Amino acid sequence: MIVGGVFGGYEFARWRAPGEAVHARGKANEDAARRQKAIEEERQAREKSEAAVRQAELEAERQRQEQRVAEEDARRKAESDAEERRKEEERRKEEERRRIASREEPPEPQPRGRLVKMSAKLGSLPADANKAWLGVNTEPVEPPLARALGLSNTNGALIFSKTPGGPGDQVGMRVGDVILGIDGRPIANSADLVQRLSLLAPGRLALVEVWRAASDESDFLAMLRSLADAGDGHAMHRLGHMYANGIGTARDDREAVHWFRKGADAGNIEAMNRLGRLLLEGRIVEKDPLEAARLLTKAAELGHAPSMADIGRMYALGNGVTADPGKALMWLKQAADLGNADGMAGLGWLYQEGKGVTADIGKAVTWYRRAADLGSPGALGDLALLHIQGKGVERSQSAAVALFRKAANLGNPLAMNNLAWMLQGGLGVRKDPEEAADLMMQALAHRAEFSVKQMTQNSHAWSKEFRQALQKRLRDAGVYKGPIDGEFRQSTLIAINTFINRSR
Repeated sequence: MIVGGVFGGYEFARWRAPGEAVHARGKANEDAARRQKAIEEERQAREKSEAAVRQAELEAERQRQEQRVAEEDARRKAESDAEERRKEEERRKEEERRRIASREEPPEPQPRGRLVKMSAKLGSLPADANKAWLGVNTEPVEPPLARALGLSNTNGALIFSKTPGGPGDQVGMRVGDVILGIDGRPIANSADLVQRLSLLAPGRLALVEVWRAASDESDFLAMLRSLADAGDGHAMHRLGHMYANGIGTARDDREAVHWFRKGADAGNIEAMNRLGRLLLEGRIVEKDPLEAARLLTKAAELGHAPSMADIGRMYALGNGVTADPGKALMWLKQAADLGNADGMAGLGWLYQEGKGVTADIGKAVTWYRRAADLGSPGALGDLALLHIQGKGVERSQSAAVALFRKAANLGNPLAMNNLAWMLQGGLGVRKDPEEAADLMMQALAHRAEFSVKQMTQNSHAWSKEFRQALQKRLRDAGVYKGPIDGEFRQSTLIAINTFINRSR
């Protein structure tokens, strides 16, 4: 209607002519135009008012829903706490009654589990060939789990996943074992284990002491489920992670989301963060940016540094929320102050782009380097791109290759894609379309959106040798039966999509 009003005004002015009769008609037309304009303005004002009322009603409903959720969360937590206190009091009273009845001291708890010693030959990773590698991922031992495992304290590092064929796997370590010491020296926690390994030489034998309580990985899963059913949020989060990644059990996305939700409802900040990320990305659960922002903000407000970095990045990019450089700066700075590498990398991006701060490529490089030193794949990739452009650092394709390789070895799909591009074109490195194809397959297995678009919409920009190598790998993966000619016809595109969907 706004366009129509302007057009009508233009037509009226064009057709006006001198002379009394024409002037009269023009006057009448002017009056009619003014009346029409008044009607139109009144209609637009009414629609604007009605829209504002509707928006206010929607906002009020959203706030009411959030209030109801908060009240329900508080009610459930209060009921859960009260029930736990009641059960604990009943257990205490029952134990006291038994003690009085038998006039005996309470028996010592029977420890579950045993100490197992293993001699593991330490390996190394290409990303850092000088550091020892055990091939296990560990997490802290929470008090409820320590009790369930028969441990007297929370010292040690719980093996939560392992690399098939890695040093730990070769000597029989398994999910649910707790590493208590290496070469006779106790291990305090997961960070202490990483520090100890960094001081050992690859290739040497290390005597590793582990506490084994579960008879097998399925027994450990059952132990976690028992703790989760009793209300332990840490166990809920671990169960979600195990089902999401097929650790110790078959992968089950529905079960994963179920336990992440329960963990978040129980107040576990790790579960809040994981569920928030899934809701933001729309992976294995319907996308819900508003709920993602709520969960990540709640976890951030509870002091969870990774969630501070996540919500800060959302505000920086306007991803799921209205872009707000001020809030982005606030959350990313808090995360960085707590030593979070993603927060540091985010600050680097803000300074590079001048979002919420004055653009300063020097400060951007400083933050990227701090994050890269802590192993941030994103920061390594950002530094690599600056080396390619020669912004704030030396222009060097070889330096970019080295940084992309480090980030790719840490599992970053975008770095895999970028390193593949440089390898297939011989940019800063010896041309190697075969390795480039291997990297692209890894990026596709991660369902990296940029890589999918490159291979399905922009493959002509890549060399024919690379495209042939990728077709071979798609054939070896059992999804492609067409010719190995480097031509990405419909059969190749179908194979790529089949491979991606199979990786879900």
